[in-house]
Amino acid sequence: MSSLGIGACAGALGGWLVYSNIRETRRLRLLREVAILYEAVDFFTLVGYTIPQALRLGSIATPSLRAHVERCLARYSRDRVRALEEFAREVNLPEAALLSSVLVHAEEAGMSMSRSALQEESRSLEELRRSLSELRVVSKPIYFAVYRGLPLIAVSSLLVGPLAYRLVVMLKMFSTLQ
Repeated sequence: MSSLGIGACAGALGGWLVYSNIRETRRLRLLREVAILYEAVDFFTLVGYTIPQALRLGSIATPSLRAHVERCLARYSRDRVRALEEFAREVNLPEAALLSSVLVHAEEAGMSMSRSALQEESRSLEELRRSLSELRVVSKPIYFAVYRGLPLIAVSSLLVGPLAYRLVVMLKMFSTLQ
């Protein structure tokens, strides 16, 4: 395999790793913000705000979800259930779909009937978020080892590259002499 092929494979692998890391970071950020939105809606509805008011106030603390919440609120007056379902579809997380279904239930049955479900899901979502963040912390040493190994690979390639080139030249000279 030529060095061009090896470099292309290494570049593709590196690009894939960076892309998957960015995608996972975005997913964890959205998950964290959905948990914050859960808690905000629970708190604000507890003190007497309506669901749209609670969503609007909760969106202040969730910058990644703010646009999704604003679109949901724009649709809310026409069809509440459809607006919440569209919110869950746009965010594209199972936890957002769960929040949406709890809020749909709250709209239909009343917030007082749905309070326990909202509080329970908020707790379970927080536990899920905590375990995912702990898993992410555990995987950090692997990243640090790779980042520390990259300079070593670069320096060794600076030393080994010219030696390998010299070896190839010498072997060609010996093969032409025979």
